[in-house]
Amino acid sequence: MGAAERGHVALGCRRIARASLEPAMRWPSNARCGLHMLKARFRAGLTQDAVAERMGTTRRAIFRLESAGKQAPSLATLKRYAIAVGCELLVCLVPHKATESY
Repeated sequence: MGAAERGHVALGCRRIARASLEPAMRWPSNARCGLHMLKARFRAGLTQDAVAERMGTTRRAIFRLESAGKQAPSLATLKRYAIAVGCELLVCLVPHKATESY
């Protein structure tokens, strides 16, 4: 079973967190998402200032994004971050267990 089948969202080739598809589009673990964002930035050899410049924002905004604040980042923001650090953002929708029906 691949990452897509297990319901992971990937930043580049790394799994981050299982996406919650509730109206707010929140990540179950913002800390886990932020950790993978940091790893992607470190692999790219970039500083927060460099990522901020590539995204057209401030270093403070990148700090908040990577620090797993109270608000989950939007998919658009995650995509911009992924591009800034040389990655691709992958989002997968995975059905619930076979016993659940709608």
